[in-house]
Amino acid sequence: MSEFFSCYLWWVILGILLGFFLLWLYDRIFHRDGGPDQKNIREILRLRDEIESLEAQISTSNNNSSAAALASRFGFLKQKRGKDNLKLVSGIGPKIMLLLNQQGIQTFQTLSNTNVAELQKILDDNGSAFKLAKPESWPEQSQLIEKEDWQALKELKDSLIYLSTKN
Repeated sequence: MSEFFSCYLWWVILGILLGFFLLWLYDRIFHRDGGPDQKNIREILRLRDEIESLEAQISTSNNNSSAAALASRFGFLKQKRGKDNLKLVSGIGPKIMLLLNQQGIQTFQTLSNTNVAELQKILDDNGSAFKLAKPESWPEQSQLIEKEDWQALKELKDSLIYLSTKN
C-alpha cells in the first residue's frame, strides 16, 4: 500500500512542478505582470515627450542668450583651462584635438585663423593615421562656434554630412 502512495506522490510532485513551469512560461509570453515591454514603452513615451519639449524650446528661442544656454546644455562649452573643446568641429576627434593642441591650436579662435594648408601639413606630418581627415571646413566651423551661430553651424554640418554620403 505504501508503494501505491509513493508512486502517486511522485506524479503529484511532477504535476506541481510542471504547473509552475507552465505558469512561468505563460507569464513570459503574455507579460501578465506588465513585464519589460510595458516598461520600455513607458520609457520611450517619456523620452518622446522630453524630445518634443526640447524641440519646442529650440523653436521658440529667438534671443542669443537662450540659444547659448541651450548650446551649453548640449556640450557647447568654451574655454576649459584655456582650451576649447575642438571636438565640436566635425572631423576632429580626440587624437586630432590632441595633435592640434600640441601644435598650439587650442582655441576656436586660433583654429579659425589657421589656414587649411597649414592644418593639412600638420596632419600629413604626423603619419597615415590622419590621412582620412579633411580640414577644409574646420576654420569655418570654428568661426561659427566662436560667433555662437549655432543655426549656421548646424546647416554647415548637415551639408558636410550630405556631401560625405554623396561621395
